[in-house]
Amino acid sequence: MENTTGPPSEVEPNRTRLDSSAPLPTANVCYTSSLACSRQSATGPFADSWLSCHSARMTTRGLFLVSALAALVVLASWWSQNRSRTENEQLLFSMLDASIAKTPPDAADIIAAFDLPEACQEKTCFLEPGMIGGFSFNGGNLRPPKEGLIFVLEDFKGSCIRTKRAQTYYDTEEPRQNCSHGGCWGTHAQYSWGILSFGLDKRNSTCVSSVVINSMPYQRPRN
Repeated sequence: MENTTGPPSEVEPNRTRLDSSAPLPTANVCYTSSLACSRQSATGPFADSWLSCHSARMTTRGLFLVSALAALVVLASWWSQNRSRTENEQLLFSMLDASIAKTPPDAADIIAAFDLPEACQEKTCFLEPGMIGGFSFNGGNLRPPKEGLIFVLEDFKGSCIRTKRAQTYYDTEEPRQNCSHGGCWGTHAQYSWGILSFGLDKRNSTCVSSVVINSMPYQRPRN
């Protein structure tokens, strides 16, 4: 009888037949790089691994975003407390900046910045109470002797010019007593020509109460 089944098929060397009933291998490693994750298929036998991997990536991204937002909140809080300035603070500081733009300060610049009478350039002027933006001062004076000048605005009221802002903006020293008998405090910025000083009602005052520009020789650094 003729053999109709044909010759037995040959099994290729080094190839193993898979039992269809055996479970397929699963990927139990979650790739951490985006490239590796992208190479995995979202369907088929590795779907669970793909989902786990991308879930881990999303969690990592979420944690990064939360950390970044927290850092921004801290930075904004620090800026608000230490660097930001109110409209009135910015106004006063810009006027003071214009007043001390030259070395040494010039009476003409102070007169222009604070809108004082031109006569103050030649003689001592005593100032009437006035307003600067949202705060008032109770008086002051400008004394322009030949060896230097002294400009004073005193007894601030109204909108607070914060001590911390003045210290940060002008890099002033820690508050110290201004008078030999005590009882008056100030924070000073030292320049080659003299000092810019903010008066305080007490050592830890939140707001400054006066400002002084003094370019007299006794306020200049001693070599």
